[in-house]
Amino acid sequence: MKEYQVGMLWIEGPLSFLEQLCTKSFLDVGQHVRLYTYGPVTNIPEGVEVRDAR
Repeated sequence: MKEYQVGMLWIEGPLSFLEQLCTKSFLDVGQHVRLYTYGPVTNIPEGVEVRDAR
């Protein structure tokens, strides 16, 4: 099976329930999730790789 990577951008503030759910659904099916942010985000699901978007 081919490994896919999901890239996401979050500008600021905490993730809503919907964003957390979507992110977790990618992780649950074995996708690698990389989240780029411009500042601290407090409620990122475990397993997400966080990167600086600047």
